[in-house]
Amino acid sequence: MADRALDTFPFVVLAAVTIASMALFFDFPIWLIAVMIVAVIGIVAVLVILIYMCINPSFGGRVEGWIIGLVRRFYKKNSENLEAQIHDAIFGFQDTMKILISNKKGLVLTISLSFIIWISEIVRVYLGCSVAAHQHIVEIYADFRNYGVSFRILGGCDFN
Repeated sequence: MADRALDTFPFVVLAAVTIASMALFFDFPIWLIAVMIVAVIGIVAVLVILIYMCINPSFGGRVEGWIIGLVRRFYKKNSENLEAQIHDAIFGFQDTMKILISNKKGLVLTISLSFIIWISEIVRVYLGCSVAAHQHIVEIYADFRNYGVSFRILGGCDFN
């Protein structure tokens, strides 16, 4: 479970690079860039709270109490099962994160693999869009060549 929290590191780095690139190369309104920056700061704050919760078990207990209070407010009947699940999830997360944090080599490997997976996913989507767009151009050219119509599709990714 804690490995998913560590997948947030590459996301934050890629989000920061994307926001910086958008601010430099495109003409977006300042309010939109500010909203994206605030969103990334919010994600980083939640990540820091999660890591602190794993380092400080008493803080984890307070977070658990706060979440269970919310659950009791919305689920008045039969909330004991859900409370037990919340307790198990929080303590399981803490245990897994403690193991990862204590093993520096494993932590570096985990974060490195997260970066590789994120970059691979981005490349996969980019190449998939490029291939789909190329095939779409070839199909349109083949369909309309016999009718004397020729045109080009510039960019885009259409999977229809």
